[in-house]
Amino acid sequence: MLELPDTNPINDPEYLWTLQGQLLAMVKVSCGARDQSFEIFRPQFCKNGPNIRIEYSPIRGAYAQLGYNGRFCWPIVVYQLAQETVHFLNPVKWDEVSFLEEGVSIALAIHAQKQFKGCKKEPNPDNEADRKYVSAYSLVKQLPDGALESARRIRQKVGRLSAATADDLMSLYHGRLEPTVAEKLASKFNA
Repeated sequence: MLELPDTNPINDPEYLWTLQGQLLAMVKVSCGARDQSFEIFRPQFCKNGPNIRIEYSPIRGAYAQLGYNGRFCWPIVVYQLAQETVHFLNPVKWDEVSFLEEGVSIALAIHAQKQFKGCKKEPNPDNEADRKYVSAYSLVKQLPDGALESARRIRQKVGRLSAATADDLMSLYHGRLEPTVAEKLASKFNA
């Protein structure tokens, strides 16, 4: 089990960057290689986080915007940064992300937290937005190969997670996935 430092995340940008690298390696092992046409920049804390920010000029890249609630808490940062790191596989605009991609991001966040001492293990749906993420996670848990292995297989078949259609999912799992689950997974999370 990995140890987190005794520092505050807001005051330890070097470990925050190290953690980003560890999570990028974790997502590669779990879900496959990311789109290398995007450079990954250092995470930042912002009022509207967590999410990713895509930049196109002067360099095409993306970075995680972490929520202010993580500034003094590494377990929150691990969860948020792991979740956002999934979106680095194939960065897309906010309104293009599917329930599948969000569910996989939660699965990776939970997996990442299990690697670090002192982190919680499941999301806590204490508000409506969190319940929507829990719903996405519940959907990906119904994938026959599990969320992370399924993510790898789906990406091998269609490329980016949010490009997968219900038909793609149904053909990949040959009747082992409920059609209503496939439809919901393929639908847009932020619609």
